[in-house]
Amino acid sequence: MKKNMRRISLRVTAQTLYNLERLRQMGGLQDLGRVVDKLTREKMIALHGDHKNQMEKGAQKWSIKQFCEQR
Repeated sequence: MKKNMRRISLRVTAQTLYNLERLRQMGGLQDLGRVVDKLTREKMIALHGDHKNQMEKGAQKWSIKQFCEQR
């Protein structure tokens, strides 16, 4: 059952197409669109993880700064 699908066309180099096809075969995926979906999802998770880590570091700095000001 397909849901929320959109049709797009992409222009890529021959090398990118070759690598997308290799990823499709390695992952046992049916079409290149699924490869693009998977790569995009993984990248967004990685970016979100970095953003979350930066926020936690910022929160730690703020709490240390706040602690030092209280002393």
